[in-house]
Amino acid sequence: MRVGLVVNPNKPSSKILVPKITSWLKEKGVTVLDEPDVSSADIVLALGGDGTFLRVARLVDPYDIPILGVNLGGLGFLTDIKEEDVFTALELVLKNDYRLEERITLSLNIMDKSLFALNDVVVSTVKVGRMIDLQLSVDGKHLSEISCDGLIIATPTGSTAYSLSAGGPIVFPHLNVILVTPICAHTLSMRPLILSSKSTLTVTSISGKSMACCDGQVKLPVDTGVPVTVKTGEHTIKLIKFDMSYFEILRRKLGWNKRANQ
Repeated sequence: MRVGLVVNPNKPSSKILVPKITSWLKEKGVTVLDEPDVSSADIVLALGGDGTFLRVARLVDPYDIPILGVNLGGLGFLTDIKEEDVFTALELVLKNDYRLEERITLSLNIMDKSLFALNDVVVSTVKVGRMIDLQLSVDGKHLSEISCDGLIIATPTGSTAYSLSAGGPIVFPHLNVILVTPICAHTLSMRPLILSSKSTLTVTSISGKSMACCDGQVKLPVDTGVPVTVKTGEHTIKLIKFDMSYFEILRRKLGWNKRANQ
């Protein structure tokens, strides 16, 4: 087996954990690959937070390689394996005692450029403190013109990220839908919208330059009047999972079922 390692070096525990993981895997006869070579791995280990996982997803998107996310701090919806459980998880992986969850992705197209997103695509104003007027169409049919700070177009996986902070719903990750969540829309009637994953969305700024951002990591400036097209990506991302249910993750990460101290 070949295991790729992609690490967030800014996490303090990574400096101790990565050598331990590397040594442990080699003792098991596993070939360990660094980030530049993960395209030839059988699985990839993302060590860090959700940002690291999103970076790995972008790396492996064309190669159909499963990802195991290990949380080294922070909330970590995608990196749901605790640091202290990493070797138990790896033992199960080596025994093929795991399941795969497939998550839909998004493809962003601006003129001749195409980008990938697992969580979300955000089209927003480039001027802090100023609104932007965006025109939204679905499958070529005009939906609305929205005065807002921006629009979040998210997958179910991304429903617990930026979209949730902007008032969007939590969506079960296996559903084939796309979320549209406005950011500070200047009308109380503009609410989040759930569409079929077969939909093609077009967002066009009609009041100035905008910025398109994929997963909070890759950004492209967009001129006024240039359409931004978003649709479901060609490939899915495969997550390595064990016994923990999605609802258990929600309870643990969001603190549900906990009473405030009286």
